[in-house]
Amino acid sequence: MPLNTKLPSWCTKPVSRWGLLLAILVILCLPAVLFADSLLTYRLHSDDFEYLARSRTWSETQANLFRPHNTHIVPVWRVLTWAVMAVSGTLARLQPVLAAVSYLALVITMLSAGRLVALETGRQSLGLLAMLLLGTTSVLWSSATWYSSGQTLWAASGIVLSLLCLQNWKRHRNWTSLGLATIFGWLAGGFWTIGHAAGPVGAIYLACDQRATVRKAAFVPLLTTLAGVALALALGGQSLLKQLQQKDPSHHRSTNLVAGVTHTFQAIPENLVAQNLGVEAITTMVQGVVLTGILVGLWIWSWARRTGGRPLPLECAGLVMVFLAYFVEWTFRGYLPYFSLRGMVRWYDTIPHVGAVLFCCSWIGRILNPATASGLASPALPSGAVIAGLIGLQLAAVQIHLPRVEALLFRRIPPDSLELVKPLLLTRDLRRSAARDLTAELARRQRDNLARLDQASARARSLGIGRNAIDQVFGRVGALEIPAVYNAAGLLGLPPTGTAIDAPRLRSDLGALLRPSRLPVLSMTQEPDGRIHVSFGPEF
Repeated sequence: MPLNTKLPSWCTKPVSRWGLLLAILVILCLPAVLFADSLLTYRLHSDDFEYLARSRTWSETQANLFRPHNTHIVPVWRVLTWAVMAVSGTLARLQPVLAAVSYLALVITMLSAGRLVALETGRQSLGLLAMLLLGTTSVLWSSATWYSSGQTLWAASGIVLSLLCLQNWKRHRNWTSLGLATIFGWLAGGFWTIGHAAGPVGAIYLACDQRATVRKAAFVPLLTTLAGVALALALGGQSLLKQLQQKDPSHHRSTNLVAGVTHTFQAIPENLVAQNLGVEAITTMVQGVVLTGILVGLWIWSWARRTGGRPLPLECAGLVMVFLAYFVEWTFRGYLPYFSLRGMVRWYDTIPHVGAVLFCCSWIGRILNPATASGLASPALPSGAVIAGLIGLQLAAVQIHLPRVEALLFRRIPPDSLELVKPLLLTRDLRRSAARDLTAELARRQRDNLARLDQASARARSLGIGRNAIDQVFGRVGALEIPAVYNAAGLLGLPPTGTAIDAPRLRSDLGALLRPSRLPVLSMTQEPDGRIHVSFGPEF
């Protein structure tokens, strides 16, 4: 009896708009599975404390709007941080809000990149591919699960949205779109310094178009960047100069253009290729140059043979995002050898990763359909089989990247918390279990710590005291996992000065509330029945 090889109709027919919407929703949600442990047990980390303290109230936000933080002038990020504080209402509710905002940045970037690629290539399937490649990767673990690191992802979303507006302008000559592209370019630079790359990236995107009228508008994104940088320096330049002098009075830590280039060549194969496959790789400078050169050579060969010697604009824009962002980042870290930076600044990969996804998906689109007129295609809906294949690919990506995400989660745990159980953590299962137990306990203790700071703030306001009294009596106020260079007193949101009060009374009223939680130390004992019992040290 002959086999019936006819495929079901849903496999071959284009999906409906509702089917496409469902596929988009699934693709947006699956990265949350990959990052679930970090998002569900979010705790304030490193620069979170300082950003939140400087934007605790609207008046503080305005005063610090152009105040540099680690040499970055980020007024838009400070306004967003103020909004996060306002939405949270209390310090105790900050953790889930920060986690949600971190993931929201990923969602916005995925959606905008997917739309940009779909319109550019004329294939909705490639837009979905861009979304899943962008979000389902351990490369973005830091920026998608840590609020302060997420400012790079917000900057990336601004760059992509600016490109999307420029694409709309190319299609319809809608001058409103050109204005929106300028606004998104400014926002990108206001989130993080490298976001100013929106201007050069947008200029390349327009300059590579075949139409002369489009190429003439390339100066608009460049003026956007010049205006944004000039405004930031005019309002925050003096503070930035003072900060640079304080950090490096002898000018020992100077920029290094050569290191910027060589570090870039190493970062591309190590971070954008190997880590996107879920593995760690180590290269030498020569290996990095050779591997990156091979990739660029293959790209040049592909368009020189197939499209008359002209790549598509989005390919060029994505490539500029990769090289420009990395070059600027590594140039300012050029005083250090690459091996000492490996794994220390993971957020540096965010904008290059987004650029690499745009580049690769546009490249694939050109190979599949060389005749596609860039920016003029109407996206074709994918079939059910293609949707199923993409979801399957994303599920595979989750499994590929999960071990590395678990390893990164384990590395974020303070070493002192593992001191008693280090000899026992020989297997992946035990390390994963220890990481989950400790991150949950750390988040709980920090939440309790923040709740006490809420009570201290309310009590201090009822007494009418200001920040000066806290500093005089208690000195630096600590908190669980706050870096030594920051002061948790800024989270109280108190006015600079207030009513005078004697020190003994202030210690009696606020001393217990300002006491930080102790770092938990994991202890594991085996019960007679073989079960592992987990416990932690005292909280105070």
